[in-house]
Amino acid sequence: MDRMPVKSGHIESVGYENGVMEVAFKGGLVWQYKGITPEAHAEIMDSDSIGGAINARVRDESVVGMRLEPEIFETVGGMGAG
Repeated sequence: MDRMPVKSGHIESVGYENGVMEVAFKGGLVWQYKGITPEAHAEIMDSDSIGGAINARVRDESVVGMRLEPEIFETVGGMGAG
């Protein structure tokens, strides 16, 4: 998934494709969130605080998995992040 760089103290880039939002944090950790609507993604990207908007909008129940690029090191809920 292609990600766009963002201005954030903790987040490096954010991508969105087919209801999955991928968030790359500074330091290499990548989280994927499922079930994200295009409207929620747009609201997050337009927010003054992307990290705060992610915390407010997607919460833990949307997490598919996390990984260190390029290796997957853990998945959540038995679903691989690919």
